[in-house]
Amino acid sequence: MAGALHRGLPGLQVAAPFLTELAAELHARRDSRTGLSPAVYLTDDFALAADALGATARLAVGASAARPGAVRRMLTLCLPLASEGWHVLCEARDGQIAFGVVVLDGEGIRKRAQGGFSAPEQGVVCVRATGAGVEATGRDGSCTSISPPDELVPNGDQAIERLITAMTAAATHDTEAAKEHLAALFRKALAGPTGVIAAIVASSWSGGSPCDDAVILQEPIDLPRLATAQGSALSARYYDALAASMIRSDGIVVFDPAGCLRAYRWFVPFSCDGEQPPGGARERAFCALRNMVRDGKLEAAFIQSSDGFRGFASVGRSTRA
Repeated sequence: MAGALHRGLPGLQVAAPFLTELAAELHARRDSRTGLSPAVYLTDDFALAADALGATARLAVGASAARPGAVRRMLTLCLPLASEGWHVLCEARDGQIAFGVVVLDGEGIRKRAQGGFSAPEQGVVCVRATGAGVEATGRDGSCTSISPPDELVPNGDQAIERLITAMTAAATHDTEAAKEHLAALFRKALAGPTGVIAAIVASSWSGGSPCDDAVILQEPIDLPRLATAQGSALSARYYDALAASMIRSDGIVVFDPAGCLRAYRWFVPFSCDGEQPPGGARERAFCALRNMVRDGKLEAAFIQSSDGFRGFASVGRSTRA
């Protein structure tokens, strides 16, 4: 994340790409009711900031280079700990980040709950998404917007839309009807804190590599055909329920570009070319699928993690949400 420094933050100089990713991640975590995201306290010195905040306890969780994905890894590790008075604190300095959680006193917690922030010294800002965007608030109440451009703000539906487009690229029936049907099926299957990974193989795939470990269907389920007049409504309902179960099952569900469900429960060895994916097993598997897309072994790949992260990869295109 090397790049120009963002000098608009009160008392801090932070690499602009780091702030862009932080803004995007916090924007994606806004509460649908309040419009607010969890807060991240940002500083250039973890120990001094913890003292300035009046922290009564602190725990260092990790450190890494401020490369792409580092923000998500930090939030994946720290946000589950940020409750009962604990808050995320991140030091960003010289292309590196160090992060952890700190306990604030009762006054600090009350001010945070009211959407405000104060610290007795410069060098700490509170970053969070609000209904108006993503803002960094300093000790004097000064506020700096660090919202990324609209095209960089993650959109969970965008990953699904691109998945559906890739799944119907070679559909032989009414393409628009197929897209609407598959989109409704996936949104229903993905509702709630459900982790799902999907892969799209080439139309010519007939089993075997790269999905050697999958349960391969001898008769693929032609969902676009069932969505049109060529399939009965009763059959479509039952096959949709079956497809949703396969989508939500452990492992990776496999489609082809004609919208046919070809296999499920595919487990792929992790291979991320030295990367450290920020999440758990599903995100490591998705990292391996991205490499397969890059190498031409798959047409596309999609993920929804259990914490709501969505990503999509196809040749020449990658979306994260």
